Amino acid sequence: MPVEAKKFQSIDKRWMSIMEKAADTKKVISCCSMDMLKSFLPELDEGLEDCKRSLEEYLEIKRLIFSRFYFVAESSLLIILS
Repeated sequence: MPVEAKKFQSIDKRWMSIMEKAADTKKVISCCSMDMLKSFLPELDEGLEDCKRSLEEYLEIKRLIFSRFYFVAESSLLIILS
């Protein structure tokens, strides 16, 4: 999971930079028409989907090892495993 953690941190950093520029813009229409949004958002969404898939695979592996984890919600399982 270290690779996915680095990937998520990179996505989070880019998201924060978008939000900082949006806060500086203060106007919705001009904010939504920023080229940064049009170029970064699809990439960020794809990266988040990859992270989510990796996390689901990790949780599935843990559930295969410990079958009682099948009865635990994902959020609770993350807390248990962390």
